[in-house]
Amino acid sequence: LQIEGMKLYLSLMALDNPFRQRIAEVFSEDGEGNMTLDDFLDMFSVLSEMAPRDLKAYYAFKIYDFNSDDFICKSDLEKTLNKLTRNELTDDEVRMVCEKVIDEADLDNDGRLSLEDFQHMIVRAPEFLSLKKNGFFSYKIVLEITV
Repeated sequence: LQIEGMKLYLSLMALDNPFRQRIAEVFSEDGEGNMTLDDFLDMFSVLSEMAPRDLKAYYAFKIYDFNSDDFICKSDLEKTLNKLTRNELTDDEVRMVCEKVIDEADLDNDGRLSLEDFQHMIVRAPEFLSLKKNGFFSYKIVLEITV
């Protein structure tokens, strides 16, 4: 378990993981990314295979909510998609995908995703919460959700 925990931590904090800083910010008590041992254990618990889907969805939502307003808005989606794709998509492609995600996942039509909206989207594509290479979520899944 300790070795697996360290492998998970190293994959999440790998230099090529575009979410490494954001993950540390979300799981750190100070919100600045300065993780204590307790913060690490909390992170490991959430990201383990045994963690409930709702808990994983909650923290994925927090990671993608860059402005920490408890909603994923268009700018949060754009930032997320640009990080996931490493800026491989054009501005028009990013805009199109973000609009499609909001159109399909925004249950109350307020132009942004609440935690409830996000959880509903996860039910439609549960593999979204599976960790992919280097510990971040695959943008291909985001694109599949929007097709």
